[in-house]
Amino acid sequence: MILTTKPGLTFPLGPIGIDVLRNGVVQDTAQLFVDDVEEWTLDSANWSIESSQELVVYWMRGGLGVTEARPTDANANGLGRSWALPLPAGTVHMNIVAEELVMVHGNGGFGEFTEVGLPSDLLNVRTSWEKTLNLDIPQVVHITTTTEAQLMLSIGDEGSTSWKSLTGSIHGTSFIPPVSDGYLLLSNPNNEPAIVTWRGSGVTIDEMSSYALSWPPAGLDGASTLKSDLPISVTWTSTETPTGVYDLGAIDTGMESGLQIHSNNSNSFNIELRSNGEQSIINASTLPENQTILNSGTSVSIPVNGQSVYVNTTEGHGVYAVIEHGSIGLLDGLHDGARRCVGIDVTASGWVDLTMPWTSMGGRSIVDLQEAWTSGAYPASMQIELYGLIVEEPYTPIGSAWVMQISRFVYEFQ
Repeated sequence: MILTTKPGLTFPLGPIGIDVLRNGVVQDTAQLFVDDVEEWTLDSANWSIESSQELVVYWMRGGLGVTEARPTDANANGLGRSWALPLPAGTVHMNIVAEELVMVHGNGGFGEFTEVGLPSDLLNVRTSWEKTLNLDIPQVVHITTTTEAQLMLSIGDEGSTSWKSLTGSIHGTSFIPPVSDGYLLLSNPNNEPAIVTWRGSGVTIDEMSSYALSWPPAGLDGASTLKSDLPISVTWTSTETPTGVYDLGAIDTGMESGLQIHSNNSNSFNIELRSNGEQSIINASTLPENQTILNSGTSVSIPVNGQSVYVNTTEGHGVYAVIEHGSIGLLDGLHDGARRCVGIDVTASGWVDLTMPWTSMGGRSIVDLQEAWTSGAYPASMQIELYGLIVEEPYTPIGSAWVMQISRFVYEFQ
């Protein structure tokens, strides 16, 4: 695990306190200032991090891996213009794709650079930029761009990562995949065939199945767009058989978590599931016993040997799903409260009732509420992002809001 402080509008004057917990017990502590980097070697126990300020955390195993790095200023569509990358010593490769000309500035302990990615003149081909750094020591590398973009980070030369659509969802209809040499695994979670096209070619993917293709297309000076008539997921891999760690999107929400998960490729791997709320009760098509209970902070691993797997949450809150191939991998870690997705699936005008993925505090005392804020069982504040169908894209950002607790005023009249 390697981490650093996340840049933001506010920052404490003193150091940020960090507790590293193993099976719920503090194993180590640290204090970080701006652009400090800390690394820990972890075993197979249940590890978590608690800090006094937001962090950028990468989970890594085997010293190699690939991930789509989340911008520190990410919009609802997942795109951004700024990244703070905590990186170990060694060879690091970065690939940025954008819809228009992009100027890229980078700085860190290695020095700095400013380079330009030029747009292509070809139809359905966008802008790409690549750079390899050889880092002598662990450090934070800051990347900024002049336009909204996506960044794929590679440590070493092996790995896999899910690649988000242009609206920020894992399942989507419009993508600009990275241009690093490798393969794309296209998965169709729908009950009907999906037609997928890119510059110079296309393919029809049968219902509930996957298709792998060599990527990028030959002879292009730029990044080809990839479009589908139905929502699909895209995974970039360095080899035809994926190896690494990456998110598996939910069918019902198209995002990182939800009530229904489906995997339909012919490889061997493990799916790790954990609840996105207080508790989830799941049925998995490959488990000998159903009604598996997942409480907050626990997980279950499902082995997959080339068969189709369907996971359905029968009661409680949704689940996150991560695929694990082999002994390497790099994953941009989510905050415990992030991407707790709830499917609405209604057409409505007015108020809609939803069951949110956390403990109800109705009728509880102020002391109980304050303890729930401290433990994270109930949010002291939240950001809500709403996605819906616009034109042909089912997961388009259509609204967002902030909700926070404020002190109430008490009036007395005499």
